[in-house]
Amino acid sequence: MTMNNLLQKGLMKKRSAEIEQCFKECIGKHGRSWYRQKDLPVMQGAILDTLYDAGKGATLRPVDMLNSNTRLAWLVDNGIVKYQSLPKRGGESCGNDEYNGVSYAMYECSLRIDWTGRARVTQEEVNSYYRVVDREQTEAKRKEWVDRSWEELKSKYTLTEIHRGADLTEEQQNENTKHHFVSKDSNPVIHYDVFYTSDYKGECAWKDTDRYCDFHQQTRHEAVLVYYTKDGCQYIDELTDLPQWLRDNTDDDKVLALIKKTIPKMKTEARPWLQSSYENSEMVTDSEGNRKWVTTRHGKRGQYSLTWWNHIERNLSQNAQRATDKGREGTELNGWLFTCGHNGDNGEWETIDSLYKYYVGGTRGTTWNEPKGALVFNSKEHAEQAVDIISKIPGRIESSDLLIDKRKVRMRLSNKGDPLKYTPKQAWDLMCSGKTVDDIRGY
Repeated sequence: MTMNNLLQKGLMKKRSAEIEQCFKECIGKHGRSWYRQKDLPVMQGAILDTLYDAGKGATLRPVDMLNSNTRLAWLVDNGIVKYQSLPKRGGESCGNDEYNGVSYAMYECSLRIDWTGRARVTQEEVNSYYRVVDREQTEAKRKEWVDRSWEELKSKYTLTEIHRGADLTEEQQNENTKHHFVSKDSNPVIHYDVFYTSDYKGECAWKDTDRYCDFHQQTRHEAVLVYYTKDGCQYIDELTDLPQWLRDNTDDDKVLALIKKTIPKMKTEARPWLQSSYENSEMVTDSEGNRKWVTTRHGKRGQYSLTWWNHIERNLSQNAQRATDKGREGTELNGWLFTCGHNGDNGEWETIDSLYKYYVGGTRGTTWNEPKGALVFNSKEHAEQAVDIISKIPGRIESSDLLIDKRKVRMRLSNKGDPLKYTPKQAWDLMCSGKTVDDIRGY
């Protein structure tokens, strides 16, 4: 089973969409598959629920994990409680015409000459319906209708017309097609030309109402957790005191044994979901000013905590930031416009008016590369002045040979930056002068 299966069966707690997504990301996928979820046994799901409910920083011993989640997981693991699809409780029937059998639709027959010149018997509109209750009645109705159809066919067409083009080979005569070839030696009207069979349950009295009839319409089912006693099937969700029933019907020693057996499988390289004792190294400065690595041992053997908290908190923070950014989308402020990414990325401020940088001389590059060896200016006036000065230097360089290459500047201010601190032009001028501007990137 996967996490989705456990949630559907009520064997894991339903949580907010954000938390469930974090769970799925931490559990991971099966092998190299990008869509198939990793298998999750029932007891592992119960332990994950228990540690998450304990909260960040909490450590639990196996005996502390004895609760309704793990007891129910033990019952399911041992087949005492089952997940089954049963007829939905509370269903009702209209009680009218509750017939459970077969209905035959009878078709009218006519003759058609195909493109080869042969006669074929074809079926037309439905004539009437008959209910049948046993094979004897079925065969009687079939023979009666076939004989009647054959007589009607002969009354409409001559035998010459019916047998037209009947010089067929044995293979053609035996061909099983929807439209039957007419043969001189056999009745052309056969059962699949005039009969159509289907299941039939009678006419429902609630046909044109909103009420649902479990007899005439398809019986609805529900997937539920059940257990069986000498009195039959019992529903888990009908128990008045589920925790007490779980305590009465489980052996805590056996549940604890399964918990202890399951925990090591959740501390592997493929499933690094739990941790007990672990080491953390960090760089510190001692009293003499020397920097060194110090290793600190955390946790206690036999007490376990969830390793997902950093991932969960980071995702929740990112989702909150994205929601905030979405609310600011389209805001214009001090020459900046706030936009959000198309793939749920964090928003950022873009320039409303385009900024450009100008290149003079250099080897021409592509549309996205800067010309090599060019002089770069952040205003067209400065670029034109440079061209005028260079053209006056004695030599073979003419002002017409010095083209000014104009490229658009992509300026971005992060969603955490303050758009009131600088206008886009002020920020670009500072960057061109070699200064670093916080939260702004431009190229």
